[in-house]
Amino acid sequence: MADSHPYLGTDLSPEEYYRVEAAHYANPHAAGIAAILERMAHHLHGRVLDLGCGDGLVTKLLAGRGLIFVGADSAPAMVARYEAETGFSGVVASFEDPMPPADCVVSSYALHLATPAQLAMLWWRLAEAGAERILVITPFKEKPPEPEHYYHLIETVSGPFGPDGKTIHGRVYARGEA
Repeated sequence: MADSHPYLGTDLSPEEYYRVEAAHYANPHAAGIAAILERMAHHLHGRVLDLGCGDGLVTKLLAGRGLIFVGADSAPAMVARYEAETGFSGVVASFEDPMPPADCVVSSYALHLATPAQLAMLWWRLAEAGAERILVITPFKEKPPEPEHYYHLIETVSGPFGPDGKTIHGRVYARGEA
């Protein structure tokens, strides 16, 4: 039996966990995610990759802003749910896979599931896909390993958002040198 995943609390891989959870998954941090998006959505434009799209919460919260979306998730069942609930297309992709072309990326409560090696590959894949901005939403104070060769941090927002008052952090990275 594999070790328990440090964030999911199960011995299932993230792909297996979200395959099992896909039919009834609801992000318990939706209110906090909405608060961060409201403060940081001005950084997004054009085609947006909803990375770790799950049920499409980010896409649904940003609907009506003139953005075009594509979802990516490593769990095929979550991609199917994303497509059904948002009307946008999705792709099955792990952190190491090529990413669909996008002007911007939003990754909400997903990057903490990546290993450091996967995350290093992901920054490169996002730059290769043309992403100019990346918005990361996470409950973790520590930043993911800096994508210094591709992106630099341009804005942060942190606060106790949502009805449970949990602190959530939003970070926007821009392509190029600071």
